[in-house]
Amino acid sequence: EAANTWKGGQATNDSDRIRVAMGTTNPLFFCPSRRAPQKVLFTFPGFFGGNPIECALGDYGASNWEMTGVVRQYLPNRVSSIKDGTSNTLLVGEKRLNLRFLGQVQKDDDEGYAAGWDADTIRQTEIQPAPDYSAPSGDGEGRFGASHHGSFNAVFADGAVRTISYSVNHKVFKRAGDKSDGQHFSLDDL
Repeated sequence: EAANTWKGGQATNDSDRIRVAMGTTNPLFFCPSRRAPQKVLFTFPGFFGGNPIECALGDYGASNWEMTGVVRQYLPNRVSSIKDGTSNTLLVGEKRLNLRFLGQVQKDDDEGYAAGWDADTIRQTEIQPAPDYSAPSGDGEGRFGASHHGSFNAVFADGAVRTISYSVNHKVFKRAGDKSDGQHFSLDDL
C-alpha cells in the first residue's frame, strides 16, 4: 500500500495525487483486534466538484488536542522541548470509536489519516480513556481507547510501546500528555 501511495504522489495532476494520498489504506494504521483496513466515501463541500472521494481511515490518534503534547497545530517541536522526558510523554495511541459505525462516516472516523488537525487524528489527554463501545449514536468522544479489554496501546516519544489502563489516574494521564509540565509520574501508574 505504501508503494501505491508513493506512485500516486508521482501523478501528473494535483487532484489525482490528493485522491491517492487520501484514499490509500495502510495496514499499519489499523489495529487488527478492531478491523481490517477501511475506507469511507466523504464529501468535502466545495472540493472535487462536490463529488465524494475515498478516505482511508486509521485507528490511532496523536497526543493531544490540548496542544500541550508533542503534536501541536502550527507549532513545531524538537526533542529538546520535551522537558518531562521522552519516556514520560505520550505521542500516539489507539483512538476510541463507536463500533456500530465502523466503515461509515462518523465525526472522528470520516476524513481519515490525512485529515490534519482533526478529530480523526488527534485525541485528548484531559479526559479519561475508555474502551470502544457500540451505541445507536455517538462517536469516540475525543478519547483514547481501543477494542482491547482493560487497556489500550500507546507509543511514547522515546518510541516505546506501552499499555495504558482505562482506569489510569486522571492526573497521571494528563501528565503523560503534557511534554513539559514538570509533573513526573511512575510508568507503573499507567
